[in-house]
Amino acid sequence: MIIERGLRGAGVTAALFAGWLVSISGYALIPGAAQKVDVLLPPRQFLQQLPDGVSIVDANARRATLFSTRSDLALALYRAGALLVLPSTGNGCVDLRVRIVNRT
Repeated sequence: MIIERGLRGAGVTAALFAGWLVSISGYALIPGAAQKVDVLLPPRQFLQQLPDGVSIVDANARRATLFSTRSDLALALYRAGALLVLPSTGNGCVDLRVRIVNRT
C-alpha cells in the first residue's frame, strides 16, 4: 500500500516535470520569444558550428548560453544538433514581466 502510493506520487511528479519541460521547450520555439537560450548537454562539436548570427555568452560541458536576434533561434539550434533548448533569463526559466517602452 505505502509502496503503491510512493510509486503513484513518483509518477505524478515525473509527469509534472515532463509537462513543464515540454512547455518551456515549446516556448523557446515561438518566433522571437527568446533571444538568449540555454542549450543543455551540447554535443561535442556543436559550439564550433553554430548557425549564423548566434554568439556564445557562456559555455561548459553541461550547458551553453547563447544569444541571437534571430527570430528562429531555437529552431536553428535544433537543426544544428542541439538536444534541448530552453529560454534563458535572469529571472528563472521564463521572464513574464511586462516590458514598458517609453516612446516620448
